[in-house]
Order: sequence, then structure tokens, then C-alpha cells
Amino acid sequence: MPGKGLEMKNLITCLTVCVLGCAAIAQEPVNEDYKLLASDGASSDQFGRSVAVSGDTVVVGAKYDDDNGYDSGSAYVFNADVELNVPKEYSTIQDALTWAIQGSEIIVSAGTYTGTGDSVIDTLGKTLTIRSTDGPENTIIDGEGVRRGIACYNEETTTGMPKVVIEGFTFTNGLADEGAGLLSVGGTTIISNCNFTMNNAFFGGAVNIIDLEAGSSITDTRFEQNSANFGGGVYLNECVNDVTISSCGFYDNIATYGGGIYNLRGFMLMDDIRMSGNEAYEGGGIFELESISAIANSWFGANVADVGGSSINNHISFSSIVNSMFCSPGVDGHITGGWGDLGDNVFSDECDDCNGNGVPDIIDIKLDPSLDCNGNLAIDSCEIKDGSVADCDGNWIPDSCDLVDDPSLDCDANGVMDSCETSDGSADDCNANGLPDSCDIANGTSLDLDANEIPDECEDCDGNTLPDGMDLADCDGSPWCSDCNTNGELDVCDIASGESNDVNENGIPDICECLQDVDGDLIVGVEDILVVIGYWGNTTGSPADINNDGIVDVQDLLEIVAAWGPCE
Repeated sequence: MPGKGLEMKNLITCLTVCVLGCAAIAQEPVNEDYKLLASDGASSDQFGRSVAVSGDTVVVGAKYDDDNGYDSGSAYVFNADVELNVPKEYSTIQDALTWAIQGSEIIVSAGTYTGTGDSVIDTLGKTLTIRSTDGPENTIIDGEGVRRGIACYNEETTTGMPKVVIEGFTFTNGLADEGAGLLSVGGTTIISNCNFTMNNAFFGGAVNIIDLEAGSSITDTRFEQNSANFGGGVYLNECVNDVTISSCGFYDNIATYGGGIYNLRGFMLMDDIRMSGNEAYEGGGIFELESISAIANSWFGANVADVGGSSINNHISFSSIVNSMFCSPGVDGHITGGWGDLGDNVFSDECDDCNGNGVPDIIDIKLDPSLDCNGNLAIDSCEIKDGSVADCDGNWIPDSCDLVDDPSLDCDANGVMDSCETSDGSADDCNANGLPDSCDIANGTSLDLDANEIPDECEDCDGNTLPDGMDLADCDGSPWCSDCNTNGELDVCDIASGESNDVNENGIPDICECLQDVDGDLIVGVEDILVVIGYWGNTTGSPADINNDGIVDVQDLLEIVAAWGPCE
């Protein structure tokens, strides 16, 4: 339409249609879902004097609009499409915003989005949601070092202050005087699950919120390596209705005042905040001027200030603080200015950094709780390295945590993993199933009929399901249960294991027989030599083949000589 940007708006449930001044055709009261407004309407334009509807499109005339000359008139196009997809339907986010109506949701797929002008994105004062489908890691708003990421210039309308929800983006390389990543002026801005990195501005390197009475919030968002004169990460300007910042991290941001946050004449609620490595001349973490804040469940570590509080500098300001931790106080301490200790706060001179990554351990753990499985505020890998906790299976998880996750790993409940006991020999595992024998017996996996704490299968060499000891105890003299050499093992098992020889394969250990007594007179002597000589060279299995090598020869004579004398 000449001289106008195109706008989109959901249709109301029942639309009263007037064409060229006709009388309204709707006689019954209707409920308004949305109100159609001109983006630049004036009282004398007569917006709505003419209306046309076709499918999902509404065209509204303003007969006396003067934008293109006196009473030149304009037409506004609205579309009922509430959900707009980028880049499937609209090539850029800004294209979608141009067509968006109040209440639209702009859904953005993965990609890197750039723009022209002062900002990559301008919300045009509309109430809407801009959400990514693939998260901040994959959906980038890039200012290319020459422009801001997103601008929310929210002026109050007849329907109230606009509200913008932004979810799941990374804003990077922004450059502006105010809010190089995001600038919000008036209205309510809700920021969730975003990253702001390497943005630079004079006020608010990453985010600048001029909130007035709107009550904006920032949740689950990371601010890293942003810079500004005031508020390297966030600048709050006269936010008289509490701005809430929760579950956010501020890392390595730099400013003259307030490396992480600058709060000017406003109210701020902070919960579950991590601040580490931020730097400023005053207020390495936070600088507040004529402001009031409440801080809970937060961690401040290794922030740096030349003067005035490494973590917080309250200038004519006051902070109520509870259950928070501070380390590395700096030259003027952790906190400068007014503050109230509501309890459970911890202050230390040094920040533990056992893994040497430059981030205090407490911050590492907060970002990734899995690093501290036992909840003792020490990184598991460091405890394992210094030997203060056991990790016998070498999976870099303390054994105590492995056992909590899976109690079956410690069948005997002695606090030591079964696999470790069986591998180091501190517990027997005769059947090599990875469980201590005592557990096999206790849980019925193995029998122990003779109650000697050894699973029966480990002492049943003949495979008759009875422990060998019971076989021996009940033996009736039969060869299958005999123990001729009284070594506590069945003869058949001695032979099978190779512990005893049975060269004649008669099932009796040779040590229990006098094989060299070839003539059977219980004396190994000359008569036996004569027998061997008599069979000399025989290869047909002669009894004179004492060593059972298939031939009667000198080796057999040597066997006789070695055993000379009475059989024992």
C-alpha cells in the first residue's frame, strides 16, 4: 500500500464490517479478541471508515490520512496469520515482524541472521514472541560489528504497554551507543535461554533496559565477553518496577562501572546468578547507583575492581543478600556500600580452581552439577586425582556415586564396588562372574552344600553337582571317588588337571602305582629288567613299555633303575 508498511492482525471473533460508511450489520454484542490499529494513526484520519474482508486478509481504509498529501488517504492490510516462520515463509526476521500483528509468534529456524540499518531486528512496538526452534547454539543474530542485535522501542498504545518475548538466540558482534545486543525502551521485555557475547556499547554492552514501570525479566541467559562504559553485561536504567534476573551467568565482561551489571535508580531481583571473571574500575560484578536490589542463591568469584568492591559496589544503594558465596575480595573487599546479610552467605579470600580452567570450582559446578555427583562442592575429577575419593573402576565418577546410582554394584553392601573387590583379589570370585562368591551363595546363584563358603561349581571337578569334598567323604572305595595320594582331590580330577600322570590310562595316578614292577612282585629289580629286555623293541602295547611311549627301549630300563627297590 502506498506510503504504508504492511501490518498483520488476527481477526476478531465477529467483525463488524462497514464499507464506505454503511451501517453496521452486526446487531448482537461481540467479544473482541484483537483490535486493529493503524501504526501511525491520527484522530482525523478516519481509520476504519472502509473495511474489506477476503479470506484471512482485512483491508482497512483511512480516508483522510495525510501521509502522501492532504487527505490523500491510505489503506492498511492485516492478515490473520498469527504464527510466522523464518525463513520458511519470510526470508528474514524483520520481514516477519513487518507483517506481524499484535500477539504473533515468530518462529525462527537455525541460521545466522544479519540486517541493515541500526539494528538487525526492530520489533516495531508490537506485542509478540520471537522464538528459535534450535536454541541459541544454532540461531545467531549477528550485528557484524556495525549495528545492534535487536531494538524494542515500545511506546504505550490504547491496549497498554507492548510485551516482547525473546527466546533461544545468540546475540553477538553488536555495536551501538546503548544495548549493542538488545535495547528495550518501555514496555516489557522477557529474555529467556539466550547468549550475549562480544557486544560493545557505551551503556549496556549486551543489554540496555529502560524499563519504566513494565517489569522485564532475564532468565537462563549467558553474558560473556561483552564491554561497555556502564554495565558490560546489562544496564538497567530507572527500572522502578522490579527487573528479575534469574539463573543467568556473567563471565569475563568488562566495563568502567559494573563489569557484569549496572543498575541505575531502579529495583532489581537476582536469584541463582553466577558472576566470574568480570572486570571494572568500580564494581567488578555489579555497580548500583541510587538503587535497591535483592540477591539470593548466587555465586561471585574472581571478579576484579580497581576500587570499590570486586563483587558489588553499592553507591547510595542497598542490597539484601542471602545464601550466596563470594571469593577473591579484591583491594576493597567483596562488597562496598550498603548491604544486609540475611544469612547463609560465605566469603573467602581465594577461589578454588582445582582443574585450572580459570573458572572457580563453585561456578563450574553450578553450570554443570554433574561435575559434583556427591554434592560436597568439590569437583569429582579433582577429588579422584588427589585420592580423596575412590574410583576403582576408572570411570572418573566416585565409587560412592556409582553405588548410589546403582546399588546392585555392591552386592554385599560393604561400600566397595564388587568389580573392584574381585579384580584386586580382596574378594574371591571363583566362577569369574564379577560377583564375590559370598554374594553368589547368599542370593542362591550358587550352592554351597558343604558350607565352606566356596560355590560348589568351583569345587566339583567331576561335574556331578556335588562338592569334591563330599564325594571324598562318602567314598566307598570306588575309583571315581578315590584319592589315592591323599591330596584332598579326587584322583580323576588329579589326572584331568595334569597334576598327576596316568600313563597307562587306567584312571589311577601313576604315583599311586608301581609301574616299574613289571612282574608284579612288589619289588623293582633284576626280574623287571629281564622282562623289559624280553619285550625289547615291542610296539604293541606291552606292559614292559613303562613310560607308555609306544616302544620298549632304554627309557623303560631307566624308569626301572630310578624306582629300584620295594614298591611303596
